[in-house]
Amino acid sequence: MLPMADRKRSHVWNLFSSENSNNAVCNICGKTVRYCGNTTNLVKHLRSNHRAEHDVMQQRSEEEEKAGAAWVRQTSLAESFGGGSSIQVHRECNVSYIGDIYHSP
Repeated sequence: MLPMADRKRSHVWNLFSSENSNNAVCNICGKTVRYCGNTTNLVKHLRSNHRAEHDVMQQRSEEEEKAGAAWVRQTSLAESFGGGSSIQVHRECNVSYIGDIYHSP
């Protein structure tokens, strides 16, 4: 598996091939486009020269973002401990702790 920095996560890479560390080649028209650590120039090239492909790429990216948002959300403390509000869970923990203090030998 590639290290995180070496992975190409943007959908734009489905339409470009990396030529070297500073250039990418458009798989549609063959034009070399400069990039420096981000995909801004690649996206601009698509938007200016291949509007239909750009729009499809944007739509897929947005759909993936929406789908990912459902599973990325962190479980709340209350959900982890079987329901109730997080305030209720916090109070229960405090009451338990205070009870331990007063009933310890």
